[in-house]
Amino acid sequence: MGVTALRRGRVKSKKLVVAATIGLFILTLLLPGCNKPFFEKVDTRTWGYANKEATAVTMCGDIFCPRLPHYCYEGYIYYDTISHGADFSAYRWHCGPVQPSPLFKTFCCTARNLKRGTTYYYIAVAYNKATEDWLTGEVKSFKNGIPIVLTSATKSYGASWGILKGNLQHTGGASSCKVWFEYGTSENNLYKQTAKQTLTSTGEFTIKITGLNPCQKYFYRAVASNDVGTDCGGIYSFTPGTPIVDTKPAEDVKTHSATLVGTLTCLGGASSCKVWFEYGTSENNLYKQTAKQTLTSRI
Repeated sequence: MGVTALRRGRVKSKKLVVAATIGLFILTLLLPGCNKPFFEKVDTRTWGYANKEATAVTMCGDIFCPRLPHYCYEGYIYYDTISHGADFSAYRWHCGPVQPSPLFKTFCCTARNLKRGTTYYYIAVAYNKATEDWLTGEVKSFKNGIPIVLTSATKSYGASWGILKGNLQHTGGASSCKVWFEYGTSENNLYKQTAKQTLTSTGEFTIKITGLNPCQKYFYRAVASNDVGTDCGGIYSFTPGTPIVDTKPAEDVKTHSATLVGTLTCLGGASSCKVWFEYGTSENNLYKQTAKQTLTSRI
């Protein structure tokens, strides 16, 4: 009995030690302060123009810390026309210090008097004021003066045509930019190109393309260029001639049966369409399917 009680006491003691260790670790992470946790880091984030002339650029970084980082850190952006890797002290210029946002843990600062046509390398750096530790992110770069363009989703298309949409966000300090679209049937091979337009100001632009095949998915992206370089937007897609079907409420619902109702509103340029229903006991798992019907007109 005595040995058993002693063993139980040792097990209980070990459990208390483990629980106390875990509790102390969690408390260390939660309490405000500047002690260095195990998994803090800084990430170098995006950049963007800060003026119309593209001579000022804002660069950002993120601090990841399990506690509120604004208690601990100052953020800096170091930059140069040559990459020095993680050795931020070798970079010729920097902006900061900046206090990170307490909500988003993000800090940004603006570099001025930059030259158009020059490639700049930048790195986010965070300094822990209490421990005097430095954290560095990865090196990123940008070519100052290139235009900024975005691709927009299109909802305007028919069986053999589509209207592609883009938005010129910044001219890169140039007096004008050429804009166009690249498109194709594979996102890895945008082998076709629209005619180029000249824009003298920022804003939305559209170009209509024709000769498309109904029900064939097409991928496209907006492109802009100026005297410094070229920028491409993200890749979007659409399917001309996509049939459109609408699900209606079920009718004649009984204990073991129901009549499913749908409406085919567009054949997508085809002479006929196959239609059917998918159903199941969960909206996330429609595991059953009805027999297919062939329709040659909208009903």
